[in-house]
Amino acid sequence: MKDQAAVKNDFFENNLAAFETKFPIIHKALSQISEPHSRLIYDENGESDIEFQGTRLYETGSKSYAEKQVTEYWRNPFRVNFSPPDSKSLDRVAGSFTYRTMKRAVEAGMTFTPVSTSKESFFLFVFGVGLGGHIEPMVEATKCRGLFIVEPNLEFIHHSLFVFDWVALFDRFSDDEKFILLSVGTDYKKISHDVRNFVRGSSVSFFDGALTYSHYPNSVMEMARQRIQADASLFMSGLGFLEDEFVMVGNSFKNLKDYDSYIYKRNTKQRSLPTFVIGSGPSIDKCFDVIRANQDNAVIISCGTALGVLLANGIVPDFQVEMERVEVVYDILSGHAENYDISDVCLVATTTIDPRVPPLFSKKVLYFRKGLSSWDIFSPGEEASLVQVSPIVANAGFSFALETGSREIYLFGVDCGSRQHERHHADQSEYRPGGKVEWGQRYSIERPGNFGGSVHTHEIFVWSRENLEGSIRAFKRGLTCYNCSDGMAIDGAVPKVPKAVSLPEASDKAAELEGIFNGFTLYSREEFDRYWGARNWPDEIEKICDQLIELCDEKDDDYPLRYVVKMYKALTQSSDRGEAAELLMIRGSIFMIMITVGYYYSRLVDRDREQEFLELLSSELKVILGEIRDETVAFFHDLEP
Repeated sequence: MKDQAAVKNDFFENNLAAFETKFPIIHKALSQISEPHSRLIYDENGESDIEFQGTRLYETGSKSYAEKQVTEYWRNPFRVNFSPPDSKSLDRVAGSFTYRTMKRAVEAGMTFTPVSTSKESFFLFVFGVGLGGHIEPMVEATKCRGLFIVEPNLEFIHHSLFVFDWVALFDRFSDDEKFILLSVGTDYKKISHDVRNFVRGSSVSFFDGALTYSHYPNSVMEMARQRIQADASLFMSGLGFLEDEFVMVGNSFKNLKDYDSYIYKRNTKQRSLPTFVIGSGPSIDKCFDVIRANQDNAVIISCGTALGVLLANGIVPDFQVEMERVEVVYDILSGHAENYDISDVCLVATTTIDPRVPPLFSKKVLYFRKGLSSWDIFSPGEEASLVQVSPIVANAGFSFALETGSREIYLFGVDCGSRQHERHHADQSEYRPGGKVEWGQRYSIERPGNFGGSVHTHEIFVWSRENLEGSIRAFKRGLTCYNCSDGMAIDGAVPKVPKAVSLPEASDKAAELEGIFNGFTLYSREEFDRYWGARNWPDEIEKICDQLIELCDEKDDDYPLRYVVKMYKALTQSSDRGEAAELLMIRGSIFMIMITVGYYYSRLVDRDREQEFLELLSSELKVILGEIRDETVAFFHDLEP
């Protein structure tokens, strides 16, 4: 057995230097390892292994182990598979493309397998580095363009610097259209979250067919892998679509053009009063007495349909937060305006809300939503946006509480699920039988409950919970958050039974509310004209669409869909403006179109007809991109003739 220090040569140092360039934080941690607890050893055949307290990781040696494991893996590869994209699961634009494309393909006699049978995959997730003998064979076999590696044990990476060529691996992924990320740590939730961000930042349209490889047993990696599989549909959530952007830009235009009131301005100066953030989850039905008893001593923020539930129980909130643009919001709120006195309620709504809603309130504040095309077109800047407002209105209400300076927050009815399948909202919410909103979600996921046990939930609520946790982490200094909801457990929010909530008497709640409202600013017609006229939006749309159409003619024998990756990159590029409106407006629908392209390309049965299918895809892509361009240009011209 050779001494580890004896082989610490240029190979080790070159690998370490490569980490300094590619992953400087990991490099710093590796550089601090001087006496690892485990040892790098070599057996009688010269094969490397890792030994810890007399136990070896491989026993047979790393090279032999990796060769056998990779061979066995391909007998039953672990792959992420989605249902076929069709006109029912896609938006109108992507659905039209899919229908026309597959109609032509089927009429031409092409057939497709239910699942991809190719070893090639855009994404490869490797759980476990060990000594790295499996990584290069898997990368070579899959020809992956997005490689995510997880290793909870930093010492293993340290040992691998002696035997695995990290320099060559990093060089392989130096191309701008290839992506590599290495995650080191023991937080399985963070790992799964990092994987999702990696996929969405690389090319979420090619997530279908992603391969997952586990190198050695480890509870952290297994929990992360299971979480990724369970939440796979979330990777595709919130892509947006063209018609939705049309409505939101149109609503913002109408709301702001002749607006005579306030817009939100971030002011995190700490306030003295606690804040109640109230949703319409089923557990709110047991909290009315507690809320009534404390309402004069806390700022009350109602989220979405919680307003009607509170008003029906004699509770008038201070702020009503809305983030949806759908017409039913007006139907609900106009009914409340007729049946209750809401003159003391301040509306806090997105600029994309139905233009009939703001006039219902005597006090109103509009905020901008970053990540929407309306943000780039109309917003005066970062301070006019609420952060983490998606995916449900409770996220917006929680962000509003944080960003207006509250550092003691109580969550009521923010259940993000339910103890019982049949009880998804409060009894008096508009989601009740006969209410104005139909509940169409199916609870297919279980998560730990706030007060123990399990809670039934679905993908959107899981996403909401993760964003709530992200908001708590962002404001953790000086923040105390209590979760009084009998729903999902939320990391960073302390469980607290509602009856235990008893606030001290407030000295001057009216002054506190006035201080919050006075922090907002007026939005003038001059500002509207300046932002709206900053660019020729039809020209911007034509430029990007024509660029995408040109990419469709690019050929690459090594990777035929390279032009699609280039399209993704063009649609996600940043500028001094941040995310540009012309990209945000069209890319959601185009991402869905790309899902169809990748899905059926990988499942074509007769590979001798691959070039024929590629030409079909390219021709239909050019047609749909031309239609997107023309329809979007016409929308802008019609908005202000």
